[in-house]
Amino acid sequence: MIMKKVGIIVGSVRPNRRSMQVANWLKVQLKKSTKVQFDIIDLKEVNLPMMDEPKIPYLGLYVHEKTRKWSELVQSYDGFIFVFPQYN
Repeated sequence: MIMKKVGIIVGSVRPNRRSMQVANWLKVQLKKSTKVQFDIIDLKEVNLPMMDEPKIPYLGLYVHEKTRKWSELVQSYDGFIFVFPQYN
């Protein structure tokens, strides 16, 4: 049986964020599963500006190498868990 891959996406890029701590805690809790591999994907490290590509994303015709790498990364996963902060 092929192990499934799930990315835990940290959705905050702020300097004093708490989302990374939550994602790390979640990954430890989920390690109990032997059927799914969980990886943390930190948007702060990805450095993918919004609205940086001239064409509609679903076409997959990316101009920038960083966008192509992001596309390859997300396509390698079977699912995602998003960890986003709540403000106010």
